[in-house]
Amino acid sequence: MSATEESVLFTLSRTPRLTNAELARHEHITAQSMNKITATMMKHGVLDSGKNSRDKRRKELFLTEQGRVLVSSISQQRSRWLTATIEQEFTEEEAAQLDAALELLHKISDKTSAPTSKFIPMAPQAEQG
Repeated sequence: MSATEESVLFTLSRTPRLTNAELARHEHITAQSMNKITATMMKHGVLDSGKNSRDKRRKELFLTEQGRVLVSSISQQRSRWLTATIEQEFTEEEAAQLDAALELLHKISDKTSAPTSKFIPMAPQAEQG
């Protein structure tokens, strides 16, 4: 499974019923490229699509049961890998520092959503003279 396919799985697990175009924008690829990716994923049975109940023109994508199981499996594998890596590479003190840093990051992420690059204001340029 490619990194983009994994990202699509996790994006749809957090935000189901996105369109192909919305997923493409999220992944910073063309809609045509995303269409190929999602078509392959549908053939493998991890994605399905359906019409929006209010707007029949809107074709939305969502995870199948097999897709949800795959997301869970990948999450568990990542968690086991991360736990093992931290235990092998860091002292107990360093692991505690990582844990404290993660708590702070969660605190920030719970209160705000990070702006996308198009919303980050540019710093004013100094006048040239």
